[in-house]
Amino acid sequence: MRIASGLCLMLLMGCAMGPKFTQAPPAPEGKCTVYLMRSKGPGDWWPTTFFMNDVKVVSLQDKAYSWIHLDPGRYKVSAGWMVGKSLNLGGDFNIEAGGTYYIEYTNDFEPAARTEIVRLLPRKTGASQIQDYKYSEADAVQVPPAR
Repeated sequence: MRIASGLCLMLLMGCAMGPKFTQAPPAPEGKCTVYLMRSKGPGDWWPTTFFMNDVKVVSLQDKAYSWIHLDPGRYKVSAGWMVGKSLNLGGDFNIEAGGTYYIEYTNDFEPAARTEIVRLLPRKTGASQIQDYKYSEADAVQVPPAR
């Protein structure tokens, strides 16, 4: 019984930890690269789901990231930890061809207040911060820009 429990724990830990950060492949002509990052969430066991224009893109654990190539345009980005639902945290972001963007979800659970944020990080900040994150493959590979 103890061996089986240990094996299950090792498998679960392995699933939660993907490979360390590596650059996304270059975006195809006319597209951009968007990194989605979960910096701090309600716990390693509870994923945060990212949506772009109401399309589920990926669910991430703490200190995890994913990337997606997008057409230029305006995108509504939201994230939340409710299974299958967005908490509508976030905002609209303009994405330009050839750019690289870092969008972060973070929260701070204090006894008196709960703060959850989805924000676009400055490129230098995002590129530095993501170096310690683990990769998780995106579910969606195409998201149409908002009209």
